[in-house]
Amino acid sequence: ASDVYKRQVQAKCVANAKAALLEAIPATATGAPATNTTLPRAVAEKISKCADALDAAAAMGDTASSKQLDGSWRLVYSDAPEITNLAKLPLGFQLGPVRQPFSLQSKTFENQGEILHVTRLVHGSTRVVGDFDRAARGTLNAAGVVNDRGDRVDVFFRRVVFEIDAPVAIKTVVEPKADPSLARPAVDTVYLDDSLRVTRGCLLYT
Repeated sequence: ASDVYKRQVQAKCVANAKAALLEAIPATATGAPATNTTLPRAVAEKISKCADALDAAAAMGDTASSKQLDGSWRLVYSDAPEITNLAKLPLGFQLGPVRQPFSLQSKTFENQGEILHVTRLVHGSTRVVGDFDRAARGTLNAAGVVNDRGDRVDVFFRRVVFEIDAPVAIKTVVEPKADPSLARPAVDTVYLDDSLRVTRGCLLYT
């Protein structure tokens, strides 16, 4: 009975922490993810603290092989440079919704961002295409954090695609070259359920 009660208390703590985190993230006019560079510092700090609280309450491990990773995730908040650099585009361009299809079977993922324009006469997209593999326990990421929870996947960026489909079709494809002297890019999923994924740093997908 004691164990059941403990599980019930933990489940309630996790549910409350999750609700607080989602409530802290404001929606954007274009459907783009909110970022720490576009929100007031106090709001961004609150989101980060709420994410840490959810991580602590759930204390998850082995998320890197969870079937719940599968699906197309919508990015709702990010403090990653690749997203924050797109948050304020020049010449009237605006970032729209960002999604990340993720497949455990094929070990592939994409970061898909919609590019809008204030005139709505121009429409485009960015896609980062890559694959991933479960990281070995005990390895370090670029920040020097040890993979001791089994929540890390190593990622391999294969190509970056930029497209404009209106008014004139333009497509540019770049194949990034990995620097072997640097730590391999990696993603740690610190919280995961059927409707929310939180990665270390602070990327939140729903």
